[in-house]
Amino acid sequence: MVFISRLHYKKGLDILIDAWPDVASQAPQWKLVIAAPDDGYERALRQAIETNGCKDSVIMLPAQYDQAKYDLLAAAECFVLPSRSEGLPMALLEAMAVGKPVVYTTTCYLPEAAKCGAGYEVECSAVALAQASRQIMESQPRRLIEMGQRGQALVRQKYLWSRIAGQFEEVYRWLVSSKQTPAPSTIRMFSPK
Repeated sequence: MVFISRLHYKKGLDILIDAWPDVASQAPQWKLVIAAPDDGYERALRQAIETNGCKDSVIMLPAQYDQAKYDLLAAAECFVLPSRSEGLPMALLEAMAVGKPVVYTTTCYLPEAAKCGAGYEVECSAVALAQASRQIMESQPRRLIEMGQRGQALVRQKYLWSRIAGQFEEVYRWLVSSKQTPAPSTIRMFSPK
């Protein structure tokens, strides 16, 4: 299981580390790989790993960029993002784009990933993260592949730059038309009901 983002309190790694001893005891062949630049939180995180007795099953790597990041994602069985708060979680979208099943918190605000079956969206708690992690670990390889494929399809459908650029074009055309035509779906979805 891999985490690629940044080492910061808001990313919820302390919650994941609280969950990890339970997960690792039931699946000792699994490792948690954390590859991230330090944003002032590495020391506290390393202390939490030590305190929770999981240093043998947690691997800390420096930040991975470009091809190295995608190689790490490709080698993982699953991506995890235990964040306390996100805007648009790019790391989660990148993991789905390369076909990885995902475990993430509701505060990542990407419910469509779980709805399409690309992974598990859970409350931001150690119990919930442990349960979802165990579900991933107990899944048959074929199921994990299918989850990854559903995530890839979601990213292709909604999050490619070409799709986003097309949405912007729709909005601009609507604005230029002095709003004489029906609002594009991207506008309507945020309009009051």
